[in-house]
Amino acid sequence: MTPHPDIATGAGVAGQPKRVARRTTKSKSMSGSQNFALIHRYALSLLKREPTKMSVAMKRRKATWSDNYFLDVLSTGFSEI
Repeated sequence: MTPHPDIATGAGVAGQPKRVARRTTKSKSMSGSQNFALIHRYALSLLKREPTKMSVAMKRRKATWSDNYFLDVLSTGFSEI
């Protein structure tokens, strides 16, 4: 059986395992809300680049209704990269 990650195997009181405080550090990766915001901004920029003369709101609706239009928006955005 593996010990709990917060417990160090070593000299403790009366042979008991010694508890070690875990140090939590904030990682450099983004949080979930920041990831979602980034994807949202990228999707909005793809819709703005799509050449059809519609509002962005209508383009977004049409992309949810039609898989073909959704793929057209994606392919338009990636062809410019």
